[in-house]
Amino acid sequence: MLFQRVIKHYVIQAGDGQGTGAADWNLRGKQPASMKHEAFMLGTSKGKHTNKGFDLFITTAPIPDLNEKLIVFG
Repeated sequence: MLFQRVIKHYVIQAGDGQGTGAADWNLRGKQPASMKHEAFMLGTSKGKHTNKGFDLFITTAPIPDLNEKLIVFG
């Protein structure tokens, strides 16, 4: 997995840089409501209920607009 996008004061993103949607792994489970998109958190670029492939990102600043929309790990 390569980092393919960097947006200053927002995210560093890795995953499907080819844009094919192909993935060799997926994510399942629930996220605690207390987890927020603060600076330097690891998260996913697809919605909570999508169990197909996804990109990962690291936030470089708080992004409250993503809370409860995308999964964040911590």
